Amino acid sequence: MKKAIVISLWLIYPFSLLSQGNKIQFITDSTSQHFGKVVFKTFESDHSKMNQNGLPVYYGTYESEPSDKPGLLGTYQKDGDLVIFTPRFPFTQGKSYTAFNKSSEAHKTFEVPITNTTLANEVKHFYPSDDEVPANLLKFYIEFEKPMKPGQAYQNIILIKDSKDTVSAPFLEFEQELWNKEQKLLTIWFDPGRIKRDLSPNQLLGNPLEINSQYELIIKKSWKDIYGQTLPSDFIKRFSAVDFDRKKPNEQNWKIDYPTRNSKEILSIQFHETMDYGTLLNGFQIEKDGELIETEFIITELEKSIQIKPQLPWKSGDYKIYINVNLEDLAGNNLNRLFDTDLSESISGKKEREEIVIGFSME
Repeated sequence: MKKAIVISLWLIYPFSLLSQGNKIQFITDSTSQHFGKVVFKTFESDHSKMNQNGLPVYYGTYESEPSDKPGLLGTYQKDGDLVIFTPRFPFTQGKSYTAFNKSSEAHKTFEVPITNTTLANEVKHFYPSDDEVPANLLKFYIEFEKPMKPGQAYQNIILIKDSKDTVSAPFLEFEQELWNKEQKLLTIWFDPGRIKRDLSPNQLLGNPLEINSQYELIIKKSWKDIYGQTLPSDFIKRFSAVDFDRKKPNEQNWKIDYPTRNSKEILSIQFHETMDYGTLLNGFQIEKDGELIETEFIITELEKSIQIKPQLPWKSGDYKIYINVNLEDLAGNNLNRLFDTDLSESISGKKEREEIVIGFSME
C-alpha cells in the first residue's frame, strides 16, 4: 500500500507542471540510476505513437527533429494522458537533451543537473590482484567506485611491455562491453585466438603476453563515469608474466578448514593458487539437510581462498558444498577441462562432471 501511494504522488507532481501548459517536462530524480524521466502530456489514443516514433528523445539541443540522429532507446509507460519515458542507459549529468511530441508539434530542450558528485570516482580494485600472472592469462576485472558510462573501455586501456612497447591488439573487443548490473565491474578478455595454440591468430601474432616480460596496464584518466566525470588520474597496474598455466584446478588439492558446531566460525577453502575473480563470485553454495543456507562469501587477498560465513550458527546435520564446475583459474582452465585444449585430441567418450559436491557432517 505504501508503495502505491509513493508512485501516485510522483505522478501528481509532473502532472501539475504539465497542466500549466507544458506538454513535455524533465523530472529530476537524483535517487534513480537514470537521474530522471521525461514526461509527455498527450491525448493520443494511438498506442503505436507512444514510443520512439511519436515521442522521441535526442542527445543534444535541437529546434527541429534531426533526421540523421538516432533517438534514445528506452521504455514508454502510459498513465492516463501522461507518457513517461525512462532511458535504457542513464542520462548524462550536465548534458542537454531534446524531447519531441510529434502529435502536438511540441519540443523541449533540458539539461540534466549534476546532483551526485560527492564521491570521487576511482579504480577501486583490479583483479587478479597478484603481481605475477601466467602468460596465458585469459581475463582481468576492473572495479570502479562509481557506475561507468559504457562504450569507452577499449579506447581507455593501454598495455605497455617492458616500459617501452605498446602491445598491439591484445584484447577481444566485444561490441557490448561486459559490465555487471551496477556498471561498476568490467570484464576484459585477452584475445582467446592469440592464446589457443591451434588457432591462426596465435600462430601469426603470438600470445599477447610473453614469459619473463614486465607489463604496465594503464587505465586512462579520460574514462568517464555516468555522471560525466573523469578519473582523477591514470591508474597503473604493474605485473610480470610467468610460465604458462596448462593444468586444470583440482578440488582434491584444496585445503578446507571446517567450523565447529553451534558457532558462526568461517568455513575456509584454500586453493593454493590464484583463481579467476569473476567465476569465484558464483562458484559456491552450501546446503544443510537438502536446504540452501544463507551465507556470505568472502574472497580473500590474491584470490587464493574463499571464506564462507553463515548468517546463523552451524547446527548438527549433513552439509554439502556445491562447487560450480565452471570455476576457473587465471588461464581459463576450469574444473572439467583445459582452456587451451589440443584440437587433435579426441574428447569423445569423456563425460564431464555436471557438478562437484563435498559433503561434511556435524554431530
